[in-house]
This record gives sequence, structure tokens and C-alpha cells, in this order.
Amino acid sequence: MLLEEHEQKWREFWSRSGIQLDDELLQSTWYRSLYFLRCITRRGAMPPGLLAGLINDTPAWHGDYHTNYNIQQTFWSSYPTNHGDLAEPYDRLIAGYLPRAKWIARRVFDMDGAYYPHLIYAYEPPDPDACKSENGRQYLHHWWAMTIGVNGFSIQPLWWQYKYSPDPEFLKETVYPGLREVANFYCAFMDQCDRSAEGKWSSLHPCRRNTGAGHQPSSVTETARSTWRWSNTFSPPPRRPRPF
Repeated sequence: MLLEEHEQKWREFWSRSGIQLDDELLQSTWYRSLYFLRCITRRGAMPPGLLAGLINDTPAWHGDYHTNYNIQQTFWSSYPTNHGDLAEPYDRLIAGYLPRAKWIARRVFDMDGAYYPHLIYAYEPPDPDACKSENGRQYLHHWWAMTIGVNGFSIQPLWWQYKYSPDPEFLKETVYPGLREVANFYCAFMDQCDRSAEGKWSSLHPCRRNTGAGHQPSSVTETARSTWRWSNTFSPPPRRPRPF
């Protein structure tokens, strides 16, 4: 009975997608990689940490979540292979981190919105103000932790999840709140940037703070584009940078 149930689940899994290539090695790699993804993640589980479990019990960087691409890339293949449910742990991690991301924006940057740092740990309390430690059990390491590109890059996979598997409720309750707050942060950040004589911002300008665009500066514009698209559908809408 147990074996039959096991085999049936895998038949259902493989029925969702498949490829046929002339390159047998590439085709085998595709199937082995998808199999590995299913082995390390599933709906309701904790998302795998750095290097996705391909190491020992003492992983580098404590097996944390690096949002410069390390954690995102683990789940990228789930969307085009019709296995978006395997990315549910990532969606839940980022959505659950939103209260802390808003706290970081306020406490570290003195800005509105939400800021997802370069480094996230599992099981971080969502409300830093309720923690006994002075810093709310928040760790931000060197200047990478302050780069603004990772902010939009962290929320972007939730948008992709919606694009591959359109669910209005998921968009409203999970995706848009984070998108809106990250867009609010970018607007507040831009308000403090110097502008050229033509009134233009530079995405690489330090904006009078010890920060830079850093990883994935294009995620800034991608976040704005996605947020403005839905700003007339859900409320409250995101703010906009101050006028010229």
C-alpha cells in the first residue's frame, strides 16, 4: 500500500512536465535536477538553506538565506516546469518576513516601506520589537547587507509565482502587500537621492548613505513596474517619489 502510494505520487509529479532532447546528458541533467528539487522542498516545509543541503552539518555561512541570488535560484526551475508548489516555502518565507522587513526599513534607513536584506535566517522572530536583544535579533553583515537591489530581487519570485499560476487571492493577500512596501521603500530612498540638473536620478548614486545599487539593480524597475500595474486594483496604493 505504501509503495503504491509512493509510486502514484511520483507518476503525478512527472506527468506535469517533461522534455525530449537530442543531447542525452542534458536531458538527464534536467530530470535529475528536477528530482533533486523535489527531494529538498515541498509545500509546508522550511526552504533549504545555502547550497541546498549539498554539504555537511556545518555549512558555510551557517546555511542561511542569501538573497543576492542563492536562495532564489533554488526555486527558479519550479515555475517553467509546472511545479510552482515547490516554491511555496520561499513564498511563505518572504511573506512572513514582511513585518521584519518593514522594521529594518524604519530602524536602519529611517524610511517607509520594507527592506529585505542580503542575508535572512530561518526562524527569525517576525516582530523585532518583541525581542529582548537591543538589535531585535537582526544581523546585517558589512556593506552587502545594505545594497538596495536585493530588496526587489527578494520579492520578485512571488510575482513570478503569480505569473505562472495566476491566482487572484494569492496576488492580493501574498504578493501585492510585499510588492507595495518594497516599492514604497524605493520611493523613499529615491527621495533622498541627489538629482541631475535635468531632474534625473542615478541608480548607482550612493544617495548620501553607505549603500549602493549592488546586486540586481534592474529589480528596482521591475518592482516598480509590477506594483504600478496593480496599484489601481488593490489598496492602499504605493507611494510615489516626490515631484520635481
